[in-house]
Amino acid sequence: MVKGLYVDPREFERCVGLLTRKLEETAVRAGIADGECIDLDSTLAALPPFSRDRAAVLLQGIRMQAEEEYPAMAFAADYVLKLAREVWDHAPAARLPAPLRRSHAEA
Repeated sequence: MVKGLYVDPREFERCVGLLTRKLEETAVRAGIADGECIDLDSTLAALPPFSRDRAAVLLQGIRMQAEEEYPAMAFAADYVLKLAREVWDHAPAARLPAPLRRSHAEA
């Protein structure tokens, strides 16, 4: 990341919104209910461990690809990745989707 880079706040907010939608799609594919993805923080916290790894790789890839041609997106991806790590460090791993949570007695 380039030091001293100025990113327009509106552009940053737009980029974070796009990344949030991408992470919400990841959560839905992982079986997380739409209602658990209220905002970026709740979406990140709801992701199960395997999806957290995928989300981190996705954000790192976006950051690297966008760095030269679209620095606002790279900056936003870096921000979301740092936020994700903070959320994941302080939030327990999300539960498995309901169909996978059944006890052995129910099976």
